[in-house]
Amino acid sequence: MDETKIYDFKELAIFLRDSSAELIAGPYAYTWGGCLDVKLLWVREDFRGRGLGSDLMSAAEREVIARGCHVAMLGTHSFQAPDFYKRLGYEEIGVLDGYPIRHKKYFLKKALAGGHL
Repeated sequence: MDETKIYDFKELAIFLRDSSAELIAGPYAYTWGGCLDVKLLWVREDFRGRGLGSDLMSAAEREVIARGCHVAMLGTHSFQAPDFYKRLGYEEIGVLDGYPIRHKKYFLKKALAGGHL
């Protein structure tokens, strides 16, 4: 049974490739009910530090604003990139200690242009 009656689910994936057509970076996410849920952002190690992650997140946010989204959310671990996302304007809304053991999982959100939370 669909309690929400919201049927606008749409995936989002952006792929960056090198000159050999090898994948070097990309986010995977989806939109639903005016929200962006980022599931993964990956940048190949030898391409990190060049601003690709920031550029990809900006591109994803522009796309989903055009889709009518007002908020973005994601989860990241303490050994991944919580500070990266905070620099992009995401705010911490929750932390799960011990996931995985000796680490934390952070939950973050960001109001998108024109959006209200």
